[in-house]
Amino acid sequence: MPRNCASPTPAASASPALVCGGAALVSALLALAVGRLVFDVGLPEQPWGHLVALLTCGRR
Repeated sequence: MPRNCASPTPAASASPALVCGGAALVSALLALAVGRLVFDVGLPEQPWGHLVALLTCGRR
């Protein structure tokens, strides 16, 4: 089946892992912002550890 290479959209050319990773990062930042602004929850004490956990949680 021939591939249509006329003008791929950015979303069509992005890998699913990149899209899911970006969505997870946006979701985590949104949860932090809502927790901080609405519920007055403190920010994590070890933000680098949380970032590493977020980036490696989907690896097999």
